[in-house]
Amino acid sequence: MSQAKQRKSTLKTVTNASLLSLFIVTITACNDKEETSVTLTHPTLPAITIPTTANAPKELEPSKNDEDTLALAIPEKPPTPAMPEYPFSALALNSQLEKKFGRNVTDSNSFTAEGFYPLGWSKNGNIFAYASQYLTVGATDKSTFDVFIQDLVSDKIIWKTPSEKPSNLAKNINRWDAHKKAILAAFDKYNISLSSDFSLQHAPILLKKDTLSYKVKVVKAAKSPVLSGYKVLLKSSKKGIKKIANEHFKKRASDEVGSKTQVHIMGYLRGNNPNRIALLAGILEQGWEGTKTVRYKVIGASLTAGKWR
Repeated sequence: MSQAKQRKSTLKTVTNASLLSLFIVTITACNDKEETSVTLTHPTLPAITIPTTANAPKELEPSKNDEDTLALAIPEKPPTPAMPEYPFSALALNSQLEKKFGRNVTDSNSFTAEGFYPLGWSKNGNIFAYASQYLTVGATDKSTFDVFIQDLVSDKIIWKTPSEKPSNLAKNINRWDAHKKAILAAFDKYNISLSSDFSLQHAPILLKKDTLSYKVKVVKAAKSPVLSGYKVLLKSSKKGIKKIANEHFKKRASDEVGSKTQVHIMGYLRGNNPNRIALLAGILEQGWEGTKTVRYKVIGASLTAGKWR
């Protein structure tokens, strides 16, 4: 064999041997059959270098969370400080707040609403006890809590929790516990039973053969979105219309804390007297830097007596 042919044959043998090194064929005789298994191997791939935290670009740095996903910083509403616990429940008003004042108001980070706590009725249903709680969020977070006893015939507040000491005004104290003895003494004086069974109801109001509804009429200040007052009218299908509330707000500058911009009736509560109700009005106050707060006012109304027109 010539030297050139010998080199060509050697190169062919080496090439075939290299290809055969990529796989191994194993033949196993089993009775009359042949079982053939093929194992493929491949050359080791070069290692892929993953950038470490030290040398990786900022956007490729590994996340610190458990699922190794990119953590995004999402602005959150400032946490609301916890209110003291009381042995009664706030009236559920969130759905009504959204319905009356709109989601653009209630979803705002600057929106807060008083907590309203119905407490009890007198036996004749003409006196109503309730509590309101307002939480301020800011540099001096604090909660104010007051119990009121209201005569629904005259709409006068005939008792409320004693004024707090100046040293306690900035403290988030449980004012129910602090004044419980005085509160229960007032309940006893006005023959009020503490209760937890309250249901917010809505118009129309059915009374025997009569059907009643209510309506708010706001009064705007001249050339301003700020309200100067409001009226609440009760309409009877049998008797006509009568005015049950007529409030004038104190005069304030349009940008001053406490300027009123909306008034809505959230619903009504009814006690032992089927002919008298307690309407709950929600009043939206506009404060500094766009803060919005809903405060509540109770309005008593007789469904039968009064001057109708």
